[in-house]
This record gives sequence, structure tokens and C-alpha cells, in this order.
Amino acid sequence: MFGPKHLALAGYIDYDLLVYHAYDKFSNASREGESFSDNREKELLAVADLVLASSDPIADGLRQQGRRDVRVLPNGVDYTAYNTPSGQEPRDICHIPRPRVGYFGRVNIKVDLALIDELAEVEPKFQWIIVGEIYEQVIHSKGYGELLERLKSRPNVHLLGYRPHTSIPAYVQAMDVLSMVYRQGEQDWWSAGYPLKMHEYLATGKPVISTPLQTVQPFGHVIDIRDGGDEWIAGLRKAVNSGGVGTSDMRRRVALENTWDQRIDLLERWLNELGASLEGPVQ
Repeated sequence: MFGPKHLALAGYIDYDLLVYHAYDKFSNASREGESFSDNREKELLAVADLVLASSDPIADGLRQQGRRDVRVLPNGVDYTAYNTPSGQEPRDICHIPRPRVGYFGRVNIKVDLALIDELAEVEPKFQWIIVGEIYEQVIHSKGYGELLERLKSRPNVHLLGYRPHTSIPAYVQAMDVLSMVYRQGEQDWWSAGYPLKMHEYLATGKPVISTPLQTVQPFGHVIDIRDGGDEWIAGLRKAVNSGGVGTSDMRRRVALENTWDQRIDLLERWLNELGASLEGPVQ
């Protein structure tokens, strides 16, 4: 199960093992009108046979709720998909000049639209390409809605919206710089997250810039970690002019050390350890 809201499903499934994988710090979360800071997560922690967290900060939060045996299983990457050149740019971005700065992921309250707006104004030659579903909460939120409309009016900001998952590698590979532009706040649900896009970005070998999330800090040798508009402008210029932090080969090596195949092997081992009392290995 990937969230507390799925707890009720457990009563309808004939399962051998119940695995809870917390991919966000739900105790801080309130999304789409539904609060996750109730007792459902505690109930799920009490009945789950195996509890996984996508990051150490998320695991620490679960341990504070009394579940001491939480295991950390970070997000990985389909290395081949993101490292192998697509051979042809997606048609809808061929007309966009370079340098291109890409952001990939859902456009919800975690995305620092104000920072993107500032950066797009200060450095108009950088073309921002944002690929991801724009959440209704952003469209209809007073502050965010206004920011979104302003971004849409900028000639160097391109909000493409949702694209099928299988098409994303080609878009990522067509960028010059890849960004993780998150709002800052210790009590926000995304502050503890381990960005899925991080190793996907690194697999391309292209320069990566990020706001200082706790989970990104260990990768400071291959990711340029920047805080605030002035730092971001300096980081973008460094990425375009001299290749950013680290080398392409260094970034690819880090991605190779964090593939989904490796994550699956680890998870399979944990499941088989738990299923040792059953008739055979967990399938």
C-alpha cells in the first residue's frame, strides 16, 4: 500500500504479507482536500508486515510513531530509458531555442512557481520547459493561480502539461539543464521526499540544479544545490557555460548505482525473509 487512504482495502484482499510503502511524510500532508494526518497511518503501521520509506527523514517520522523496524527503499531509475538517446526530439519542443531548463513532475503546491517566475524574468534567454499535470489546487488557488497565469504569459516559459510516462525520457534528454525547484519548508510533506526524477535526471549526464532538500544533500558532488534567486541564476549560468557540478560520467555513475533493478533485488530479499515461514519464496 502506498498511502494511508488505502488502509480500508486491506479488509477486501486475501494477502500473505501486507507491505506499507510511505513515499511522503503523510503526517505533514493535506492534499486535494483530504487530510492524511489522522490515525490511518498509525493503524496501517500497526498491521503491516513490512514498512518501507522512500527516505531516511520519512523513516524517522514513522519510527517516531512507534514502528521501529522501518526499512528505507529510495526511488530508483530505469537507467536504459533515460541514458539511451531517443534519436529525435519531441515535435512540440523543436521550435524552442536553447538553453532549455527542464522541470518534470506534477505541478502542485510543492513547485516553487514564484522562483521560476523570478528566474524567467531575470534571465530571459533561458527557456523553461515544464512537463507535468497541473493540479486543480494550483489552478484555483488565488496566489498560485495568479503565478500560473503570469508564467503562461512569459515567452520563455512553456507549460506543456501532462505527457505519457513513456515519452518523458525523450523530453528530459532534450534539455540543457534539469531542475528540481521545490518550495522550502520543514513542515511540508515534500520536504522529506526522495525525488523520483533525481536519478532519472542524473542518468542523462546533464547538469542538475536543486533546492536544498535533505535527501538531495548527499548528492552535492553531482547536483548543484542552490537556495534563492541569485544563487539559482549563478547555478544556471554555471550549468550552461561550464557543465555544472560534477561531470557527465560522474552523474551517470551515480544513477547506475541507483537502478530499479537494484531496488527490486533488495525488496525481494526482504520479502523472502518475511515469507520464510510460508511454504516457499514470496512470488
